[in-house]
Amino acid sequence: MIYEGTQTNNILFPTEVDVPWDDLDSSASGLKSSARAVADSASDVGGTWTGLQTAYQQPSTQDVVWSAMDDVPSTVEDWAETMESAGSALQDFVEEGRPLQARCEELKAQARALQVRLTFSEIDLSSPTVDDEETAAAEELLREDIAQHNSEVLTFNSDWRSLESRIEGDLIALQSSSGVNEDIPEVYATGPGGVATPVGTFSSEFDLGSVVATATSGELSLEEVQEIAEEIEGNDDMSWADWAAQNPELAAELAENELTSEDQLPEGAEDLYGLSQQDQNDPATIDAIAETWNSLEDEEQWALLMMFPAVFGNMNGVKLEDRGRANAVHLQGQIVHHEREVEELNEEHRELNNPRQQSEAREVRQQRESVQEELNALETAAEEMRTQDFQVIYLDTEDAGQFAGLYGSLDGETEHLHTNVPGSESDLTTLGTGLGRTKSAAGIGSEGVPDDTAAIYWQGMDTPPGVLDNVTASDDELLDMVDEGAESLAAFDYAVNMEIDQENVRTSYDAHSFAASVIGTAAEEEALTNSDTGENYGVQADAITIMGPVGFGQNIESRDDLANEDVEIYWVETRSDVVDPRRDEGLIDMPYMSHLPEGVTFHDLMGDLDVVRLESGVDENGELLENSGGYINKKGGGHGSYFTSDSESLEAIQRASAGEGEVAPYVDDEIFEEHVEIRAVQPEEGADYYVREYDVIGSDLPPVSTKIEAIEIMLAEEIVDPVDVSEYARG
Repeated sequence: MIYEGTQTNNILFPTEVDVPWDDLDSSASGLKSSARAVADSASDVGGTWTGLQTAYQQPSTQDVVWSAMDDVPSTVEDWAETMESAGSALQDFVEEGRPLQARCEELKAQARALQVRLTFSEIDLSSPTVDDEETAAAEELLREDIAQHNSEVLTFNSDWRSLESRIEGDLIALQSSSGVNEDIPEVYATGPGGVATPVGTFSSEFDLGSVVATATSGELSLEEVQEIAEEIEGNDDMSWADWAAQNPELAAELAENELTSEDQLPEGAEDLYGLSQQDQNDPATIDAIAETWNSLEDEEQWALLMMFPAVFGNMNGVKLEDRGRANAVHLQGQIVHHEREVEELNEEHRELNNPRQQSEAREVRQQRESVQEELNALETAAEEMRTQDFQVIYLDTEDAGQFAGLYGSLDGETEHLHTNVPGSESDLTTLGTGLGRTKSAAGIGSEGVPDDTAAIYWQGMDTPPGVLDNVTASDDELLDMVDEGAESLAAFDYAVNMEIDQENVRTSYDAHSFAASVIGTAAEEEALTNSDTGENYGVQADAITIMGPVGFGQNIESRDDLANEDVEIYWVETRSDVVDPRRDEGLIDMPYMSHLPEGVTFHDLMGDLDVVRLESGVDENGELLENSGGYINKKGGGHGSYFTSDSESLEAIQRASAGEGEVAPYVDDEIFEEHVEIRAVQPEEGADYYVREYDVIGSDLPPVSTKIEAIEIMLAEEIVDPVDVSEYARG
């Protein structure tokens, strides 16, 4: 079975399984033998102690002496029984795990073989179609083989995680099975080449085989999680994401940890608790967090990232690379929590089998489907971490969910940082679409992230649930949503700019639909105010591209109101985009986006802000973007199609963001009249009325009857001269 949504342009490798099964089996057998020996010894001790009753006769104290050891044999025997059961659980793990490791090796060999086929096939899987029939057939076969392989890998990964979780759960359950947990000493075991590790944590070479104990993350100290983190950092073959995938239950425990007191923090980091309670969008807070964080040793930072992943993974001022470490654990923990919730809802749904419970069953089913959609999105992010140079830098699963991810890294080689901000209908479940658009806009293809490029998908805000909600929802509700999103985006931009050389790195944003109003508001010079210095801050971008915008920010009447007055602003939109059918040459007609105190609803992009409008143009088949695709796209006037592969629209976004390359200028009336001859003709001989026909100069096609058809010909045949986007640069 091929899973829906399985990628075919990335060849997946299975979760690494490298377990010394013979050593583990021997250790498990030894544990059971030793446990039995301890139980036998306890029985002997009990018998010897009972013999004291005949040897010691003293009325005033004999009862106390005789009963002093009454509970000892049973306590020790309970402990021994628990250890013997643990040994049996590990033997079960060996029995079921050996064939899975063999399967892992088969899948790795299969993946390498597919990579060889792909390398020598000269097939570009990132391209949706090919012209040559033979190549198309070979490509289709290769796509099918990759999809089947990826499906098998996902099944294997699921089987392996299930086995790990089940055995680990058995071990944890044993802790309370005897009823004398407090009397059972903690047992530690050393995995091959690893440090002594409590249960639920893994050595660098092995996970469950490195432990024979039963402690949970709540019992782990900061020093213990620091040991785990140091072990990961010291192992070139293991990432934080690898560790989390191999330790899902522990990741789930860690993801729930909350920072509630400075007493939880090491010396020198105590201020982070107080700062975590302050306004996280205040530049003063971000500065203080960065100063404190950067003063810590690497090992101290790692410990905090491991112990409180949901806290420091989302904190502005903590470096994005470190946030990626923390959110590798946080993400895996949320996957486990969502898996549990789906299973609980499945069980609840199965119990609602009475016909009178149909309504309740329907609600539970819908809730389960919603949680499953979020789980699918989280697994998509986990898959990106395994197959791409990708990190999760923000994750919030409350309500509809918020997310941010980084492709590449902010290092000395980075020359271009691009950020994609999604529009209406964006939440955790649309994560896959958002990541795909981010890669498209930044030019990240099947070969991976270019060395000089980094790209961010930022959905750190709530958005309207539907496109038309931009018109039908209340002004106050939408204004609050814009303001909150803009503040969060400006604060994120402030934190990111602390990590890059702004003079030598080009920063760009693309914002679709509702997001255009958010980026515009965030780019306003007074978007944020530093509570310590009183200085203002707004998004410091070199270029902003808006597609199908519902507005461009509040409190902006001219470029003087922008944080960067020289920012290049590009506008890409079809002529029939559903967001505003009344739009005319740059006037944004959305009441809640009005920038004028009198309440005037028109916002003149091309006049007030000197925005450059670029053609949304045609798709790869030469059709205007608003007329391509299926019914829903046409109904929306192309509102959802600006990232269509091989379209002039996507090229415009890519080249405007990069600041180089040729783009098609918007065909306005002046350009149209220059390239089209308009004539009045009789529709048929003898008719007593005339109609217009449009003849595109330089085209061999016959005249057409509408202006939009003439524009389609002009764009499809490249009648309009392209312009190098660098000519639009300012400052």
